[in-house]
Amino acid sequence: MTENRPKLRALRHIERAKIMAEVKRLDKVLDCVETRTITELNDTILACAHIITKRLNPEKEERGVPRHEPEWKVRLQRKEQEIRKDLSKVVESKGRNVEDPMRIRLERKYKIKVKGFDVVIEELKQDLKAIRQKIKRFTDRVEQFNQNRLFVNNQRQFYRNLQGGKNENGEAPDRGATREFWQTIWSEPVEHNRNVAWIEKVKENNEHVEKQTDLDITDEDVKQALSQGCPTCGPGAACGSLAHFMWSRGPPRKIAQVVKTIIAIC
Repeated sequence: MTENRPKLRALRHIERAKIMAEVKRLDKVLDCVETRTITELNDTILACAHIITKRLNPEKEERGVPRHEPEWKVRLQRKEQEIRKDLSKVVESKGRNVEDPMRIRLERKYKIKVKGFDVVIEELKQDLKAIRQKIKRFTDRVEQFNQNRLFVNNQRQFYRNLQGGKNENGEAPDRGATREFWQTIWSEPVEHNRNVAWIEKVKENNEHVEKQTDLDITDEDVKQALSQGCPTCGPGAACGSLAHFMWSRGPPRKIAQVVKTIIAIC
């Protein structure tokens, strides 16, 4: 399944010339690999993309490392901790009249002598509330963006996440029982009525339509189709990945050959 495939890391910090050199080197190898289906070709291109990523960026190839919090969230959380610490110190200093270095620092920082302890404490509480609201607003916006992108790319996973990420359908049915069930349906010969009026009417309306000639997919057709993609997509770009880039720059002969095979089967 495509959902279980390891994701490719973006190569934004790698020079484009180095990536192009690796792509051209593997293109020659890819042109010698025989693929019978479009899935095999796609798997081969994806494997080549992983090889290039590992060669150019081996230290970041390991997956499964927990993602760190974004920098903006770490910065706000650090600021929240500092304000909480100062708030507790201001409250503690309010109840005693001892002049110590901590109290002098707080008085200079928050102008306690001018504003008073009560005003400073209320301002710090409001600052904490504002930071918490900002973190919540930013987190909700990031989650909304990720959900929108997941809905466009993988609706199945999107709805699974809405259900808690669990498949509530229970255990998968037995493979043999499922095959036997569908064989009893599709293996029974069924003869439809070929003399119905609407079939004759469709034939009369389409008598002037000529039979389509055999479609010959050439290398130029493949190049033209691939060139209509996003012109800014490149290895490591925000709108594409290395695998997509190799697809758009890959050997057209291999792609044309697979497409011809699909047409012949259909």
